[in-house]
Amino acid sequence: MKPDASFRDEVRFGDFSFSPDTGVLQGPAWTKKLSLRESQILTVLLDHRNVIIGRAKIMVTIWGVETESNSRNLDVYINRLRKILTNDPSIQIETHKGLGLILRT
Repeated sequence: MKPDASFRDEVRFGDFSFSPDTGVLQGPAWTKKLSLRESQILTVLLDHRNVIIGRAKIMVTIWGVETESNSRNLDVYINRLRKILTNDPSIQIETHKGLGLILRT
């Protein structure tokens, strides 16, 4: 994701509100500033919500290249996002082996 990307409006999903331009995720009773990578990955998943998106596409979008180390990094960030989003059981980041990831909203 290019650092000069244009500002985006707030995105609402489930019990959450997310501002891609600031990286701020708001839950029902809390607000959290996501890291740059968490914010970028969540933005990609939200742009493709309810559709499987390939891990390679996510890595190329975020890091510009698909590598084994980026794959491991992606796993770490996805796990962090899953923990953050557990407050709303209707929101799930699912892994579909051999296909990619999907954000179910």
